[in-house]
Amino acid sequence: MKKMILSLLAIALCGTALADGFALKGERRVKLAINWSEASILGYTADEIVTYEQDWYVDQPFLLEKMSKFYNREMAEVLPGVSGVETNYTLELRPLKVNKKGDMTCYAVVIDREGKVVETLRTFKANGGHCGTFLNLVGDGMKSAGKQMAKQVRKRLKK
Repeated sequence: MKKMILSLLAIALCGTALADGFALKGERRVKLAINWSEASILGYTADEIVTYEQDWYVDQPFLLEKMSKFYNREMAEVLPGVSGVETNYTLELRPLKVNKKGDMTCYAVVIDREGKVVETLRTFKANGGHCGTFLNLVGDGMKSAGKQMAKQVRKRLKK
């Protein structure tokens, strides 16, 4: 009976330790993505913003590239962000609100291969730019968002 109780206690402790771990620990790379589905962009949804900014969909790869570049400046040695490559997890930026300067309120999630959200990172602010076209200012916001995401991931990996 004593052995059984000790075994159950050991299993429970191991399960708790695993449950507290960050999903990206031990990973060699993570796919990066942006999901605009929750965003209010100058008061428009992601589908409506094309009436204001015709190149919105054309510029999405460039926005992802800017975010990735600044994420990787912080994390390339620890957990590089990639695109177009199969990975166990996707780190997805989810902007919530974007103003005319490209300033954003965002959060990020970690998604497994089945598309299930397994981790949620806290909400943060990303700073846009000061001059240029709206998409250029959003690009500046993406640089800041990539850096902010990297800081949060690094912090969670150290725990």
